[in-house]
Parts: sequence; structure tokens; C-alpha cells
Amino acid sequence: MMRSAALFVLVLASALLPGCGGVGFKGGPTATAGPGNDWPFIPTSMRVHPFTSLEINESEGGMILEVRMELLDQLGDPTKGVGDFRFELYASPSTASREGQEKRLFFWEAPMTTLEQNRQHYDPITRTYAFNLRMPDAPPANEKLKLVVQFTDARGHRLVVQSPLSVGAHRKVAPPAP
Repeated sequence: MMRSAALFVLVLASALLPGCGGVGFKGGPTATAGPGNDWPFIPTSMRVHPFTSLEINESEGGMILEVRMELLDQLGDPTKGVGDFRFELYASPSTASREGQEKRLFFWEAPMTTLEQNRQHYDPITRTYAFNLRMPDAPPANEKLKLVVQFTDARGHRLVVQSPLSVGAHRKVAPPAP
């Protein structure tokens, strides 16, 4: 008799447990979390990673600016994001055509709204997004440049970061060390 009462209590407890607080057994209701406003792993900041470089495009001519972007969550840890990147490369005011004005040399847009686009650009080893941005002409040697990157997520929140770049005599470019 004692055994059947204990079994009854166990069955009753297991039947009531899935409805309590979203905790349950396999296949039952579970606690839910998603990319809403309270989701802790959405990108809240970003940085131009030091692996960013400018290389000569030997096969097609011109240059390729390989930009490495790191999206960071509210804890400062690398994370992935869904949205759109926009890259703009500016010449410094001292070399721009109008005194005191920056001159936009190039701009690129890169949508990151599908899983395939994320797979294509995300590098799991460095935890950065890599973009090979083609430039038909190279900036002059010893040019001071500024890279402006915008990331707009699927909810319309925008992150913007700027990074000074400089082109040396050997046409290598790199952001300053963090």
C-alpha cells in the first residue's frame, strides 16, 4: 500500500511539474529565451579587429581591404549578429580635396540577414566577421585613412565604430593596437 501511494505522488508530481515555471521533461514546455530586448547575447558594441589588412589583388588588380569585425555582447564577449554592415573609407582632411573636409574614397554594403551569409563571413577561430572589400585603386602611400563601420541589426538598432588606418610605403594597412 505504501508503495502505491508513493507511486501515485510521483506520477502526480511529474504531471504537474511541466506547467510550473516553464521547466519540464523532454518534449514538454521549457524555459524560453530569444533575441528580444532581454536577450543578453545581442551585439551591443563592435570593434575593428587588428587582423584588418590591405593587400594587393594580384589576380584582378587593385587592392582588397580585408576588414575583420568583432561584434560584442553586453559582457564584452564575441557574439554573432543578424543585420547589415556598411563600410566607408575616408581620406584624412589634410589630403582631401576640400580643406577641412574628409573625402569618402569607397563604401561597401554587406547584408548579414541569412544563415548562409553568416556562415560565409564568420570565422569561428578568430570569432570575427571577415569581409574582402575590393578597391579598384590603391590609396596613396603614407595616406592617413579612417574606416567607419555601421552595423544595423534586424530590430533597427545601429552600432557605429571608427578606426584610423594608415597605408605604409608597402601598401599594408592596419588599425592601431587596442
